[in-house]
Amino acid sequence: LFARVLALCWMYQRPFIAVATGQGQQQQYPYLLVNHSGAMAAMQGEPQPWSSGICGCFDECESCCIGYFIPSILFGKNKEAIGGPGHFLPDCCAFFWLHGLCCCVASCLSFPSRAAIRAKYNLKADPCGDCCTHFFCLTCALCQESRELKARGHTPTNPMNAPVQTMVPPQQQVMVQQPPGYGQPVPATATGMPVVPPKQV
Repeated sequence: LFARVLALCWMYQRPFIAVATGQGQQQQYPYLLVNHSGAMAAMQGEPQPWSSGICGCFDECESCCIGYFIPSILFGKNKEAIGGPGHFLPDCCAFFWLHGLCCCVASCLSFPSRAAIRAKYNLKADPCGDCCTHFFCLTCALCQESRELKARGHTPTNPMNAPVQTMVPPQQQVMVQQPPGYGQPVPATATGMPVVPPKQV
């Protein structure tokens, strides 16, 4: 089991570099993360540090207490802040049963959330890879992710993965000036038909 966990850590933490070329333009993406669902997220620049350390559990007592006594609740709250309403109950129940069965299995369920947060905000893999951090420091990792989501202003009503709404500007109406004589009857000579003179009474 330990060898499988290490293999997962290696698979999910490999760096990628991608270069996209266009018409006369070239864009370079120094980092490219492939998450558990296969989606790719390009990140420019050096990875940034987290807003709080992995051991800064006492920076926020609420998440610290929830994570220590009932980590399944904290995991469900984090998933809800990431994906929005509807993620709390299923993820909380799944984590509760897996954590009661084996902590190692629960870490395999929870670490993709940490990978999603890092991919979204280009954060450092600190103190180690996402899977290893959840494997060895599960409670501390959940608390750190909760603090990061709150610091970014993410809530169930404002989730991290909220779809981007684009506003379509209203179409501007243009008045076209009609040429002189537009809409008037066309003389018969213009159509090629002979003009019959009116009969004289």
